[in-house]
Amino acid sequence: MRRKKTLHIHHPARSAVSETCQYIDNLKNFALSKNNQVMLDFIMKFQDEFFAHRVKCASVQKKISEFLSVE
Repeated sequence: MRRKKTLHIHHPARSAVSETCQYIDNLKNFALSKNNQVMLDFIMKFQDEFFAHRVKCASVQKKISEFLSVE
């Protein structure tokens, strides 16, 4: 029997994602400290779009890995 080989893609951008999340948290804290609801709403919208994009990318990466796996 042959073992199934899976392509593992290294993600050097993971630290960049972590830094972006930290930056978003800092922006939210700043908006809260200034009691600026308009700024907070904008940051929250950006955060939602950022995470939606990350989920979509992860889904595409999974599909590519499954497609490239060798039986």
